[in-house]
Amino acid sequence: MVDDYLRVKGQTRLFAVGDCAELESRSLSKSGVHAVRQGEILIHNLRAAVTGEGEAAMMAYRPRKPGLALMVSGDRRALLSYRGFALEGKGRYRQKDRIDREFMAKYGGQREFTVLADARMAGAGMVDGNTCGGGGGKMDPAMLHAVLERLGEKSQAEDVGWMGGWAVSVDGFRTFTPDLYLFGRVAVYHALNDLFATGVFAHGVTVNAVLPPAAGRIRENRFEHLMAGVFAALKEMKSAF
Repeated sequence: MVDDYLRVKGQTRLFAVGDCAELESRSLSKSGVHAVRQGEILIHNLRAAVTGEGEAAMMAYRPRKPGLALMVSGDRRALLSYRGFALEGKGRYRQKDRIDREFMAKYGGQREFTVLADARMAGAGMVDGNTCGGGGGKMDPAMLHAVLERLGEKSQAEDVGWMGGWAVSVDGFRTFTPDLYLFGRVAVYHALNDLFATGVFAHGVTVNAVLPPAAGRIRENRFEHLMAGVFAALKEMKSAF
């Protein structure tokens, strides 16, 4: 819960934006456009907080009225929604692609600062360490299909036809915090959000945890903290392990 300055309720130097934040003064839909528009306000208010200027120098976030929404529906098609009006098709996908590219082009000037570092890393077969560890870190479809084609394997959807109304989702999520209890909770929500977004309830969950080398008691303690977070999240969502 955040106030109009995007500060977490009860805190003076902790801020939140995007889908993880809920404005106390009004309810907003979960949309990336809000996170983008909150960015400028967030930077300004962070500076005011760390420089000691305080609330007097902060800017309040004023959401715009609901506008155009575009969501990819698959097969290079997209769904457009605008104030109760909706359209779907390939033309909408091209429209979304153009808008996205124009938005990303605004950040093209930042590239000159990292060209040399990127070249060195690419030459060593490395990638930038500041990469997404969640959904954005998954292998792209073209690479996956190319490898399976070379190995003579193709996906066979009919193999799971017997499952009827069941849905299965597989997710990988690398650690981002030393607090393993918190990480366990976040990982569960991250893994299940794709199912929830389609209206599917999670009846059961299987966990594959990779722990770093450590002495027996330390390793056991880490695993206990991780799984405590997992069980806490599952209990909140009324799902079974």
